[in-house]
Formats: sequence, C-alpha cells, structure tokens
Amino acid sequence: MIKYLWTACSLTLLLCTTAKAAEPSKSRTWLNSAIDKRKAGEHWKAVELLFKLRERHIGHKRINLELVLNFIQLRQYDRAESILLHLESLTLNELEQQKLEKLKNILIRRMRKPISAHRWIVDAGASVGYDVVNNTFPVLIIEDYQSEDSALLGDDLLDQLWEDADFGDFEYVDGYDIVAREDEVERQESSYLSEFINVNYRYRPFEPLDGFVSPTYFIWDNDFSAEFRQIDDEAKNKYSRYSVNTSLYLLRVNQWLVELNGKVSVHYNDGNKLLTDTRERISFSIPHKQHKFKFALDISQKHYQSTLSESNSKTSMPWLEYGYLLSDKFRTTVGVKYKQLRANDSFLSYDRLNAYAGLYYYPFTDVSAYLTFNHYQLKYSVDDPELVSWAKEDKNSIAFGAKYHVTDHLSFSINGHYSKNTIELGFGEDEWQRLEVSLVYRF
Repeated sequence: MIKYLWTACSLTLLLCTTAKAAEPSKSRTWLNSAIDKRKAGEHWKAVELLFKLRERHIGHKRINLELVLNFIQLRQYDRAESILLHLESLTLNELEQQKLEKLKNILIRRMRKPISAHRWIVDAGASVGYDVVNNTFPVLIIEDYQSEDSALLGDDLLDQLWEDADFGDFEYVDGYDIVAREDEVERQESSYLSEFINVNYRYRPFEPLDGFVSPTYFIWDNDFSAEFRQIDDEAKNKYSRYSVNTSLYLLRVNQWLVELNGKVSVHYNDGNKLLTDTRERISFSIPHKQHKFKFALDISQKHYQSTLSESNSKTSMPWLEYGYLLSDKFRTTVGVKYKQLRANDSFLSYDRLNAYAGLYYYPFTDVSAYLTFNHYQLKYSVDDPELVSWAKEDKNSIAFGAKYHVTDHLSFSINGHYSKNTIELGFGEDEWQRLEVSLVYRF
C-alpha cells in the first residue's frame, strides 16, 4: 500500500514539475510570436499577445519594452508612456537603462512632451482669423390698393353717402394684398487678431496606487490659459478670456480610465466682465484593441453680468463617444450628446441633440489633419406660435484643419469652419464661415 502511495505521489510531483517547466516554455513561445508580429507590422496582434503575457509577468522587462515599441508604432503615445513609466520603476541594469533612455527619447520626440513625474509645458502663440456671417430672414412686401380715403370727406357728405347707400350683396375686402415674399440678407464681415498662452502642469507618480489588485495609476493634469482678441469691425471690440481646467485621472493601462474634471472660464468684453462659465465632468473610458468607448456627463453653469442676468443658465449634458483606430495613420470617432439648458428666462431654455463624427489623419510624424461634422437639433422650451416665431432649429457644421510641426518647438496650423442654421416654419437661417491661421511656440 505504501509502495502504491509513493508511486502516486512521485507521479503527481512529476506532473507538477512538468507543468511548471511548460509554463515558461509557453510564455517564451508567445513572446517570440509577439516579436515576429511586431516585425511583420501586425502591431495589434502583438499587443494582444503581450498583454496576456503581462497579466502573468507584469515585471518582465522585455514584455513591457515590446509593448512600448508597438504602441509607439500605433501612435498610442499615452499608452506607451504608461508602460514606460512602469519600466522606470523596475530595477534595470546598465544595458537595459540605455535601451529605456533611447525609447524615452523617441517617445518624447513623438509626443513633444517631457516624461517625468512633474511636467511643465508652456505654449504661446497668435492667430489671425476672418469671419463672414450671413443672416437671412423673410420679408413680406404689402401694398395698400384702397383708392378712396374717407378721411378726405367731410362729416356731412359721409352722412349723406351712408343714407343713400344701397345695402345689397357686396364682397368684403380688407384693403390689403401681399404682393411678394422676399428673403432679406444681412452680411457681416470681420477679422480678428488674438494672442494666447497656455500653461500645463501634470503630476504622475511612477509607482502604482496601493489597494488595487492590478496596477492602477493616479494622474493630476492642469491647464491655465489666457486669450486676448482684437476684433476689426465697426465696434472695434476687445475680448479676453481666462480659464483654469483641472482633471484627476485613475488609469488602469489598457483596461479603463476614470476622469473627474472641473473648468472655470471668465470672459471680458472691452475690459468689462461679461460671463463666468463653469463646468464639471465625470467620464469613464474603456479601450479594447483598436476600439475606445467613452461615457460622460457634463454639468455647467453660465453667470452673466447683472444686466444680462435673464440669460443665466444651468446645463446638463450626458454623452457617449466611440473611437476606432482604422490604422496607424487614421483614427475616427462618432458620438452623440443631449444638452438640456434651463435659463432664468424660459424663452432662452432649450433641449438640443448633437450627433457628430470625426476623421483624423497622421500621414507623417510632423503632420496631422482632421475633418469633423456636427448635426444639431434644437427645440425651445417655449414654442407657442402666439408668443414666439420659432419652434425648432436644425444646424449642420463642418470643421477642418491641418497642423505642421516646423521644429520640435514651433508649429503652424490652419483651421476652417462652416455652419448653417435653419429655423423651422420658414422664419430664416444663419450662415457662418471662419478661416484661421495660428503659429504656436512651445517652451
């Protein structure tokens, strides 16, 4: 009996030893396969294999290095940076440290941002723009064809005519006739010059947070910006804006991202405070290979100066966005937003549905371009035809642009925008066009 037990124990031990020996062999096979797929340009297939390996061997240096290489090729720079920061937290020998520094320099050149726990970026630039606004509204041409004017007759003669009148059958006319309906167009053209500066500070610890099963990272990102715009029109208005934008992120690489965001903007017109605009946001993003799903909720408030207090409003806007990486050069997004604005003046309150799509193109490291389309359907809360002459509005807009990095610090961009807004029941339409050229220097 003891002999049989000993044989069974020996067999079990042998199977366990064989399984443990087979596990590294299987991992090596997967890693070699991932390397081959990267070299063949099949980056997403390589990433899929590497993340399976990383779940078992999160501290394996070659696995993490391969992920960084693939994400750089796929222009997924944020994901590459997350893996690179994790690598820096590992114990590296001299050769591994040299490889890491080379990867870091490549990524810094692609992102044009330093990689460190504390990061400062300052952008300053200027823009020149040209706007054209066309307002089209219907005009009714009315002609009064009544030939007699009773005001020219004396009272005695009127009484005599009344007594002598023959009250037989007659046709009633109101004396007015609409001869024509025309569209009146008001065209306004103006140009502007704006200067702006944006300061970004980001804090991102290298070490993951404690208390999570999988490595989860904390990021704190802040933007401080100011813009000064001179409008070249009859009024010669001067506009300025100051904004603070801060976000807290919880990131689990390649699994999910949670964002808590707050933004405050103060707007001035000719030195007088016009508007304070605040926004809070919570969003949740889930990446999966080439796919990315984002769910968000925005809550915002607008507070105008006292004479415009009727325009003060509160807004809630849930939205959903889907992104897809077509290739390492093309990215596309589609989304939908539902905005509910409630102003102090009920005539200014409305609900708006916004569907949008965008295509982004990265032909070269230094060149990028985009094309976006937005469709808006707006319905006012007050739509009584006896009180107001509108009910719904439909608006379509197209935006496009391109950016070229002349050097690592200097960039040039051109942007265009066209939109057309149609008011229901034939009450008119608005058309807006803009072309803008910008030059930005990064310190």
